[in-house]
Amino acid sequence: AVASALLARHADNPGYRAVLAELDTSPWQALIDREGGQAPFAEGLYGCSEMFVNGLLALAEAGVVRRPADESGVLVHGGFFLGPQAFYL
Repeated sequence: AVASALLARHADNPGYRAVLAELDTSPWQALIDREGGQAPFAEGLYGCSEMFVNGLLALAEAGVVRRPADESGVLVHGGFFLGPQAFYL
């Protein structure tokens, strides 16, 4: 669900904002604005997960996870990998 929401925010921002409007997130608007807003990801995200799963791969492939953690260019740190067979090819 988290990966799907992040993909929607980045790739279908008007649709993402329409869903948020239906959910009435206005009580949390100050928090949303302070923590990153609702716009597509201008800089991208860095990924760090104990378990690298298919949703994180989808975020990387869609260009959401594209911010390097350091000068080495690493985009994702993961402890182990878990996903469908195509994930390992």
